[in-house]
Amino acid sequence: MVERRVLAVDDDPAALEAIVALLKNDGYEVHTAASAEAAKELLARFTYSLIITDLVLPGQSGIDLVRHAVVHQPRAISIVVTGHATLRSAIDALKAGAWDYLTKPLDAEILRDVVARAIESRNRSEAVDRSDRSLVELDGMVTRNPAMRAVFDKVLLAAQTESVVLLQGESGTGKELCARAIHARSRRATKGFVVFHAGASPPERALEELFGVEDERGTRPGKVALARGGTLLLEEIDALDARAQGTLLALLERGTYTPVHGSEERVGDVRILASTHRNLAELVRDGRFREDLFYRISIFPIEIPPLRERRDDIPLLVDRFLSAFAARYSRPRPTLPPETLERLLRYDWPGNVRELQNVIEHAVILCTDGVLAPSLLPRMLQGEPVPAESIQIPIGTRMREIERAVIARTLDAFHWNKNKTAKILGISRRSLYNKLDRYRITREESREAAPRPREGEGAAPAGASLAEGKR
Repeated sequence: MVERRVLAVDDDPAALEAIVALLKNDGYEVHTAASAEAAKELLARFTYSLIITDLVLPGQSGIDLVRHAVVHQPRAISIVVTGHATLRSAIDALKAGAWDYLTKPLDAEILRDVVARAIESRNRSEAVDRSDRSLVELDGMVTRNPAMRAVFDKVLLAAQTESVVLLQGESGTGKELCARAIHARSRRATKGFVVFHAGASPPERALEELFGVEDERGTRPGKVALARGGTLLLEEIDALDARAQGTLLALLERGTYTPVHGSEERVGDVRILASTHRNLAELVRDGRFREDLFYRISIFPIEIPPLRERRDDIPLLVDRFLSAFAARYSRPRPTLPPETLERLLRYDWPGNVRELQNVIEHAVILCTDGVLAPSLLPRMLQGEPVPAESIQIPIGTRMREIERAVIARTLDAFHWNKNKTAKILGISRRSLYNKLDRYRITREESREAAPRPREGEGAAPAGASLAEGKR
């Protein structure tokens, strides 16, 4: 049984034999290895409840083995044994993830007691995990929040249909992850999953990239053809222009489309999923999105709540991110002081889960002493005021969204004087007009992009909190 399986690692045959004899006598199944490399091979083949390793091994050390076990068998408890005990080595072992640290020569009763307590601790932890019925995981996403659990339920229902699904929510909430989960559980799972970022393509090229081109140079397939038999996710569907919206509507209604400059219709055997962070109903009222297409893609809407509305998930997500990034960068998992968690809980997370993930990754990289102190967090989480004349850009914001916000804010700062705005931004007036059309920026939206400056002041972005200087 896994609960009674132990891996003992030591290059001293006599020491290894003593551990094996003691543990087998107590009813444990014991596997042995004389090096960290040999132990890693066993870890790849068997699941262990306990690992007992000598500190000094040929090649890699016992601490290296503990770090490896933390990543590849996180449920296993590690105990480090050494005949050369120092305070520094004990601290290093515990930071690496060891549960306890023993010195040689081993006392049989002490070892027996430590092993028993370690196994009891592991079993108690697993029992708690099994009893936590509120925790739900779905393809890398995890939640305890009722609203997010409802989202997971809708994702599972959507996967059983061929319906168009509209994923709505702020940037960074996990719309693409939900789309991938729908595809992975659908009858199309063995075929491709293709993503088309509508907002990243100029309107005049979106039609070609989506439906392909047929001209004298030949046939260049678009995303619809590449996703044949599978699923196509249209990110930022609101960015499609009128012509692309019309062609997409024909595909959804008839199942066919015609490539740009083509003369024959093609069958589009593809499931369409769409996502947006904007209110499509408002765009329909403003005449900026086709009403018939809106109703066609809204058959199965899924609204993903922002992170600030499910703060109970923040500790859970932070815990997952700490473990993941500690493993990625081959360093001990940092401890999280209460004051750091308090600041993470207090922040509104405009960039949502993506921003939280990037903040934790950044902090893990900076952390050198095993403690993720508040000082490792970005300024906006430090409780320091952001300058009034600034554009606050959440960590992890996509470049398209940053550019849109900067243009809108600068236009508002100069009262929509396009000549001045283009000059300040270092682009031509024509380029500014193209961007206004691409991003669909209006006067009303530019006023909401950020606080207005005082008279005589403008906008000049520079950093995560983009401070402005006086003009």
